[in-house]
Amino acid sequence: MNQWGRYLMVLSWIAAGCSSQVREAFTPTAFSSGYGYEVRYLEGDQLLPPTWVLENYVRRNGERVHRDQLGATTTYEFDNDDNGLVDDHVELSTHALRFENKVSAGVIWLRNVPMSRRMASKDLRVVMREYVDGIASSSYEVVRFADCKRPVVVKRRDVAAILHQTPVTVAGVPGFLAVIDLADAEQARVATNVRTRRIALVIWRTPVAELSKGRRYPTVAIAGYANLPDDFDGGLADFHGLLGRIAIRGMAGFAPPTSPPPAETTTTTFFRRHSRR
Repeated sequence: MNQWGRYLMVLSWIAAGCSSQVREAFTPTAFSSGYGYEVRYLEGDQLLPPTWVLENYVRRNGERVHRDQLGATTTYEFDNDDNGLVDDHVELSTHALRFENKVSAGVIWLRNVPMSRRMASKDLRVVMREYVDGIASSSYEVVRFADCKRPVVVKRRDVAAILHQTPVTVAGVPGFLAVIDLADAEQARVATNVRTRRIALVIWRTPVAELSKGRRYPTVAIAGYANLPDDFDGGLADFHGLLGRIAIRGMAGFAPPTSPPPAETTTTTFFRRHSRR
């Protein structure tokens, strides 16, 4: 069994009349995650510069409202007694925040991901590696972990090159950062410099866990930034700025690492998820 436990993430679209758990809120001073951390505003009620569009919220009557009938949700299924059967599940909005750049192909997102309770003591480096390994199993924003029980169809193989990985501190708590390049394995075999996306990921544990049916599931926050490799540096400062405005118990701050370690390359398999829109 994979160390994530019997754990399934299914991407689906909210049907009319249905809704997922929405714990987030825009307060007068910050975006509140509902998991014990907030993202302070850059200016006014903006979280990023004007070149970034908040894609998963709309303004109605002067307030930001989640796109309930347009937003994607992720269902997390758990096997707590390890008998091979799902005995609990939580449905959440896939993204707490998701921004698209008006000019480039850049995307910045923030997710809250509940995990099986056995993952509570795992080192963040291990959690990040599991996440990176899972990236090629879906999309770079939404990972379907390898131990899911539902069938998947092998589509292609991706090569993930880890360019930079290091412990960091986010709002005074331990975090872990990884920068990776993704490329199609067949294309990379012909042209070794082919890269489809460069992705920066930062992960940390949230002070508040997910609760369901009286059970407490440890939760991690995952901030991500993806862009074409040639445009990656152009949006990196905005991503770091967002991380620097994350606050936990009144403490904020993020110091980007300055000396990346040697790169490491791993090969993973890309699966097409079953989804509906």
